Amino acid sequence: MPRSSVVDASVAAKWYVPERGHDHAAALLEATRAGTAQLLAPDLIVAELGNALASKAAGRLCGFLLTPVKLEPSSVLAADALGVAARVRVTFYDALYLAAAHQARAPLVSASEHLVRLVRRTGFERSAVRLADALV
Repeated sequence: MPRSSVVDASVAAKWYVPERGHDHAAALLEATRAGTAQLLAPDLIVAELGNALASKAAGRLCGFLLTPVKLEPSSVLAADALGVAARVRVTFYDALYLAAAHQARAPLVSASEHLVRLVRRTGFERSAVRLADALV
C-alpha cells in the first residue's frame, strides 16, 4: 500500500520551477507515479499554486490538474482547520493542509522550513516534515 502524504503549494510549485528543492519535489511526484506514494491536498492548492505560478510559469498550471494528487474539499476540512489554526497559530490556509494531514493520518510535506518548525513546536511534531526529508 502506498505511503500517503499531504503536500502544500510550496512543494507543488517546485514541480514546475527549477528552484531549491526541485529535485526532492520531483522525486516525491515520481514516487506517486510509481505507486509507492499517494499525495493528497486540500483543493485550495489549485488557487495557491496558480497564484505562485502566475509570475513564474502560468502556462504549466494545466499540467498540475493532471498530476496524481487527490484533492480534498476545503469545505470538509474547514471545521478541523479552524481548530488547528487556533491551536497552532497558523493561517487558515496552512491549517487546511494540516487538517487534511490529520484526517488522512499522513504527514504534511512542506518546503516551508518556517511552517515545519512552527508545527513541530506545538505538539503536532509528526504532522509536518520538510520536503528534503519526505522520502527518507
